[in-house]
Amino acid sequence: MYRRISWLVVSICLVLALGATTALGAAWPTDYKGTTINVIMEDVPPLRAIAAEVGKFEELTGIRVNIEFANYDGCYEKIGLDLGTRTGRYDVMYVDSAWLGKFGPMLRELETFIADKRFPDIKQDGFYEKEWNAYIYDGKQVGIPIDSTTEVLLYRKDIFDEYGLKVPTTWREYRETARWITENVEGVYGNGMMAKQHDSLSCDFLPVMWSMGGRIFENWDSGAVVFNSPETVEAFKFYKSLTESAPPGVTGWTWDESINAMAQGQIAMAILFHDIGVTFDDPSISKVVGKVDYAPLPGGPAGRYAVYGGSCLAIPRFLNQRRAEAAYTFIVWATSYDVQKAITIGGVKGGTPPRKDVIEDPEVQTLIHKPMGELRFFKPIPETFENYLGIRPQVSAWPEINAIIYTKLSEYLAGVKTAEEAVAEAHQLIEQAF
Repeated sequence: MYRRISWLVVSICLVLALGATTALGAAWPTDYKGTTINVIMEDVPPLRAIAAEVGKFEELTGIRVNIEFANYDGCYEKIGLDLGTRTGRYDVMYVDSAWLGKFGPMLRELETFIADKRFPDIKQDGFYEKEWNAYIYDGKQVGIPIDSTTEVLLYRKDIFDEYGLKVPTTWREYRETARWITENVEGVYGNGMMAKQHDSLSCDFLPVMWSMGGRIFENWDSGAVVFNSPETVEAFKFYKSLTESAPPGVTGWTWDESINAMAQGQIAMAILFHDIGVTFDDPSISKVVGKVDYAPLPGGPAGRYAVYGGSCLAIPRFLNQRRAEAAYTFIVWATSYDVQKAITIGGVKGGTPPRKDVIEDPEVQTLIHKPMGELRFFKPIPETFENYLGIRPQVSAWPEINAIIYTKLSEYLAGVKTAEEAVAEAHQLIEQAF
């Protein structure tokens, strides 16, 4: 996903945790013995952890697995090339939710596999419904969630406790709290931002726009372009007002600078993807160890929304049946309860299981609610995933539309355009791109 950071090294105790896993208690098909599948994944610890244990899958099924890792942009390029040329280099692909509009038509529908009794039950009800549905393209399930992340509100609990501040639940409360902290707490600004002309800016802005009733398309990701609306203009103006309680230079910040400002104790609140939470408890890079807590994003008149930044595992549409079945068998194993729970409690820093049944597991819940626990950044996940996920429009032109939005918003923040001018120009450009 676009928000990737420098991940911490996977703990050796993951190996011990997965080593204790008992083959999932399932009857695995052996019809594909001798088949080799090629998998491409983003190079992050939760997926590296799966790769480290793939020998167990090979023993269960007789399927040989070759896994290639690439960074986020590298995955996008390699997957796009393979799907575009139909070379069949990969059998299983890591597909970010933001790419589904572009790659969805080239991915295989999975319903027939899910219903096929030859394969272990993937237990669809073990996933969050909104996240599962994020990988429905044109009415068909084309991916299974594998790496989950969403935006949350990070706040300095020590400051909020000391001054008796309420964790904001609306954007207006968020702004007023940020202003108060800036004016009354020495050496601390109220909020960070990700306001550079960059993908991070749209991630920061879209929850504000959605919550105020602004939309890009009439039917979320279809229908007429409706970006030029009073609600979107209001969201532009409101977002700019947040710069007043942020450190100087935030229009040059992405998530990296906002993360660093929180870690150095310079800001009291920030909107960031939740899996960054482990950073703030690392004493080698953080001055706020044990002082940061997590809550769902604030909302507005039209509700609460958080940009969803997860990914799925998918199969190219043009694969032959045998390779596709072997690929699906791997996906079932990699996303299973047992494997995902072992990763969650086994020492991986920052990963979040895609499965609701893992998050709700009593052992995992104990770790989430343990004071100073390494999993406490999971706390907003159930409420957010059940109610507030904002799925970016699944249209093939999304990369271009996204860039239009953050470019025009950046021009407004810089004073080059008025809010009304920037929104009107963005609307016109989105119509042309769409």
